[in-house]
Amino acid sequence: MKRDIPFPEIPREEYDLRLRKIQKKMKETGVDALLLFAKEDLTYFTGFRKTWYFPGLHGAIVPQTGSPILILPQICHVLAMHMSWVEDENILPWGGAEHWHLPQEPTEIYINKLKELGLEKGVIGTEEGGPAYIYMDASFSEFEKIKEGLSKATFTNGTDLIWSSRSIKTDWEIGVMREVCKITVNGIREAVKKINIGMTERELLYILEKSFMDQGAYDTPMHGEMMFRGGARHYSMSTGRPSDKKLEAGRQLYFDGGASLKGYRVDMQRMVWLGEQSELEKRLFYVAEEGQKAA
Repeated sequence: MKRDIPFPEIPREEYDLRLRKIQKKMKETGVDALLLFAKEDLTYFTGFRKTWYFPGLHGAIVPQTGSPILILPQICHVLAMHMSWVEDENILPWGGAEHWHLPQEPTEIYINKLKELGLEKGVIGTEEGGPAYIYMDASFSEFEKIKEGLSKATFTNGTDLIWSSRSIKTDWEIGVMREVCKITVNGIREAVKKINIGMTERELLYILEKSFMDQGAYDTPMHGEMMFRGGARHYSMSTGRPSDKKLEAGRQLYFDGGASLKGYRVDMQRMVWLGEQSELEKRLFYVAEEGQKAA
């Protein structure tokens, strides 16, 4: 068992808790192993989180007992050893230069490891979507190769199993989420205080993002997102990106998004008026507020 790593993404106790929880659920539901490719699932169950976009199959096998197995492009190998609590011997690289003599076809590693675990005829849970929007980051052909190599195994949708474990947050997660919410609220307040008629949306975004970073919410990659919506044309764009359009008096400005911290992101919404509200706007705001209170 690893006792120390230089750059842990999650605390050791958190990793152990998550692993015990999912393996208990797997035993109860008769799932022998989970095959994970979604980046959120990799982070949650192994502690490995990508620091930059890199193509190629990143995945993990979580057996019903024992340590998970991480299977990654060679360039991520050392990073994973320094970030994840998965035992080093279970972090398996693929690709790279030919003289390194690593497997060049990652699907073969998944097939061979599942066979080594005695699961050639086992029940294997996969990420197949559903209400939780958990989708595997693997191509159709890659997944089909794995299934063909394990033709006697039973592949089943493990999304509900995965989500039942991830959806109930631990104390550590709740602490991170509270912190990133506080950072987002403070950032929006700072941006609103510094709004000037005539500045551009992008200039306002800079103030907001700088506040996030000043409070410690900076990471690689930067996953925090903030969208602005306002004005007759822009407001209907539900995912509008801040532009070089100048802020005008009498305009509604809608903040949508938030900061990112340790892989956790906020989706928060706030609305402000630039200048005085019209009587109609005041009335609509009152009706919306009362409706939310009643709900």
